[in-house]
Amino acid sequence: MADDETFRRATGLVETLATHHGLSEVRLGQHGGELVVTVGADRDYFDLVRFEMELESLLRARVRVVSSGAPGARARGPLRQDNAVA
Repeated sequence: MADDETFRRATGLVETLATHHGLSEVRLGQHGGELVVTVGADRDYFDLVRFEMELESLLRARVRVVSSGAPGARARGPLRQDNAVA
């Protein structure tokens, strides 16, 4: 399972891939290996799943992606730290 450090090392990749799939506001989820994202109005669940699958392949780690609109979805904090570089 991916951890916070894995996500943060790949912040630029994660954000670029998310944008490609119509996702934004990528945040660390409540549980390890989890990201909470906002799904664009013109996108659907399949975009979220494709993002999750591609990210797992690139990071070589399990990832769980949750829509911010899902019941119980909670973000723990931002993916990007103040000193992170894209």
